[in-house]
Amino acid sequence: MGKSENIKRTKRLTEARRRKESEMNTSKDDIHDEKEIKEGSKDSEKKVDENKSEVNYSLLLREFIAPIVQHGDDAGVYEKKITFGAMVWNAAILKEIDERHYLHAKAELLKMATDKSEVEEIFEYLHARKKELYPEHKDLIVNFEINNIHGKDFDLTVETNKVSFDEG
Repeated sequence: MGKSENIKRTKRLTEARRRKESEMNTSKDDIHDEKEIKEGSKDSEKKVDENKSEVNYSLLLREFIAPIVQHGDDAGVYEKKITFGAMVWNAAILKEIDERHYLHAKAELLKMATDKSEVEEIFEYLHARKKELYPEHKDLIVNFEINNIHGKDFDLTVETNKVSFDEG
């Protein structure tokens, strides 16, 4: 799959994700309104909503790295790209706390690279992509697992942790 096809695919995935989120938000609001009417407690319902995460980070991470994934990537290559994507994802989130985290992650990836300029370019591209398409998703990716299902079709499971952004 060429670069232009990856870009088109990314745009389609992004649009599909936005539609899905819009539908989820609409149905979540409807459910919230029904519960509010039944229970009569708006504040307690908000606390429940805030504590439950319906975000599928496995799907988000797949979409996030889609432009750098090639159709023929085997499990080993795919795992490296997932690791790279997770590091950029986390660096983008931690940059909001302290830019040193971002610079450290970038430096670590560049240390391992044979083509430093290409790796830096991809790092910056994915960082901009995270900032533009997923600004509201602030969980750190702490672990993932890839299971080989059928040939080159992989199942991805992602574990995340919330980050505390202290104001002050």
